[in-house]
Amino acid sequence: MAITANMTTHNGRELTNAYCVIKSVRVKKFDTHEENSDEVMEKKESFWKLLYEIEIYENKDKRDHFDSNMFKIKNNHLDMQKIDFDISSSSNLYSLAYENLKMNDHLSNVKDA
Repeated sequence: MAITANMTTHNGRELTNAYCVIKSVRVKKFDTHEENSDEVMEKKESFWKLLYEIEIYENKDKRDHFDSNMFKIKNNHLDMQKIDFDISSSSNLYSLAYENLKMNDHLSNVKDA
């Protein structure tokens, strides 16, 4: 799975049909705490997030290069994303991540690659 999209990086570089691949996906549990009357922190609630990391390349050829790391493009707007996640969901984590990435406000002209 991959997408192509137009974007402007955090440092102003304009990219047309950049090749974007989700490198990793994980689910993480977050706990919120509050202080009780004895000034002791107590767990209040938990929630889950889906975190995914994105690799960006100028095009697919750069991604397929034997040393693709030297062609990675940094974009602080996109490199790591975090979205709400329902732990009871049976959906594929990568599919959820790609669905979310396609709707990202920093991308335009998004297409499946």
